[in-house]
Amino acid sequence: MRRTARHATGSVVPDKRRGTWNFFYYDTTGNRRSKLIGTRQEYPTKASAWAAVERLQPKAKAKPQGDTMAALIARYESERIPARHSTRRFIVGFCVITSYPSGAPL
Repeated sequence: MRRTARHATGSVVPDKRRGTWNFFYYDTTGNRRSKLIGTRQEYPTKASAWAAVERLQPKAKAKPQGDTMAALIARYESERIPARHSTRRFIVGFCVITSYPSGAPL
């Protein structure tokens, strides 16, 4: 038995009285909204109604990428690690062991 797909954006619900598909969602302020997608004749299945919703919604913007772990460690190494050899050696070794998979070098 196939499970139904989950959508984080809202839900598509048929209105049996009117013979239409409605899209229910929450806007940015937290209020529940609805949009009329079309009739049951236009979109006979729920999957086709979801396809119409996907076309109506604007594409989500990609989240900006932050610094990589290597960049953070390099910045920490240049700004915060003391110049004393023994202390520096311990901290750099600890960063390599705990921050990189399989102890990859800086």
